[in-house]
Amino acid sequence: MAKQKPTPEQVVEQLRAVRSQIEDDITYMTPQQRRDLRDRTKHSAETIAAASNAIGMSGKVQGAIGMSSGEVKDLVALTDRWVAVEGDLRAMLNGVTSANIKRRHQLALIADQVFAVTKQLLRSPGNEDLRTIFEDMKRLRNLERQKKTRKPPEEV
Repeated sequence: MAKQKPTPEQVVEQLRAVRSQIEDDITYMTPQQRRDLRDRTKHSAETIAAASNAIGMSGKVQGAIGMSSGEVKDLVALTDRWVAVEGDLRAMLNGVTSANIKRRHQLALIADQVFAVTKQLLRSPGNEDLRTIFEDMKRLRNLERQKKTRKPPEEV
């Protein structure tokens, strides 16, 4: 027997359950905060390893930093493990986004086909009841085709 697929609502519920379990390991930032912090963390793994070695070699450095070499190495390992989680989440998000794009494309094709069939049916007598919905679809399609005006950037 085939395994029942979860509904989108069940998936959201599961994701929220996982999020509540890892709440202490999650930090929320604005895109600007992430960009600023990322721009200040351009050190290579070698630089971090050298810093960890310096902490291990000098009690004074360790005292100034407030972490042992082992604690720094543990933080590096934890970061690497969370990078794997991040990659899997990005891949899953990409898959969900791609599937939704395919569904929206399918819906657009259906809408185009319905418009074309309705237009053809209106040419034949007995289908006058479709005139109102056809005119509504035609108006909506024309609105969609109009170029959207961009808002000017706000002055600071």
